[in-house]
Amino acid sequence: MGTGRYLGPQLISESDLSDDQEALWFYNFLSIRGWLQNKTPPIGLQTFALIRAEVINSIKMLYTRAFIHVGISNAPAHIFNDIKQFYEASLLEKSDYAFIRKLNSRAQNAIWIYISQITMHTPRPRVNVPIINSELENKREKYRGYHFSFGPIYKLYTINSYPLSTAELTTSIINFFQIWEATADVKEYHLGVIRALTEHIQTFQNAFKWLNKSSESQCSWAADYMKTQVLFQEQFPVNTSSDQYNAVVASFDYWHTSLEAKQLFLIKMKRAWSVKKYRDKQQGKKPYSFIMSKKVSKMLANLAAESDVSKSQLVEELIIREHSNKIKQ
Repeated sequence: MGTGRYLGPQLISESDLSDDQEALWFYNFLSIRGWLQNKTPPIGLQTFALIRAEVINSIKMLYTRAFIHVGISNAPAHIFNDIKQFYEASLLEKSDYAFIRKLNSRAQNAIWIYISQITMHTPRPRVNVPIINSELENKREKYRGYHFSFGPIYKLYTINSYPLSTAELTTSIINFFQIWEATADVKEYHLGVIRALTEHIQTFQNAFKWLNKSSESQCSWAADYMKTQVLFQEQFPVNTSSDQYNAVVASFDYWHTSLEAKQLFLIKMKRAWSVKKYRDKQQGKKPYSFIMSKKVSKMLANLAAESDVSKSQLVEELIIREHSNKIKQ
């Protein structure tokens, strides 16, 4: 690493960025700190050539402003090498996240909610971190001389803000793990959490068969019910009943709790839906009490059973039929 001597901006160039992933990682590292000279359009509207050029130009210009105040060598080459060290410490093997490509859309919805809520202050895993990482963290602190958001970091990166299709979800999740600046051990911890999450999802694969994906009223009720339990996640745009259904299921899947708690929640939720359906059917109806002989009561029960209706429904039908006959006469 450098000695603090200014080596001149001409010592770094676009060719020093080994590939597109590294260029995008550097770009995001600078972007979330407000250190880009000219923030370019969203990633879908630009080329990696522009990204490389912006990264190198921004690093060359850093010595004229921010770093004078935070005690870091103002040599662009030294700054570049520091950031490259952070990048290399964050790299994962492709095999670490290959399993994500094989997941269905339901699992990916829940995973996307999970990563979209990670913050810079999300608790770190309690693992034995190598000494080199401790030294790296000390160096990284010098690059935090700025106001950093306490909120989720996903939206700070150049990633699809609202992925809708399974392909978009896959790409967004993998892109996040590729350009997130956390060290590899932290990323591996979160991938472990995600694996456990997918196992829970498999356990409750049929948990929402009772919920009609095409029923706007039922899906809306389910979302409202989850909101009363402070469980509903509103990250997804909801335009249709299908969107609402996916948001309900993803919110349930994302919920970090025991299997027993989830099972109990489902029982209560389905019971609440049954109560709602019953009450809806009672609208416009008034309760009555009749006294009749046991013999007539038995006849009523037999007739209702033969017609496959309740006794009250049968009485209603008989009265309506008789009333209709009277009018015709």
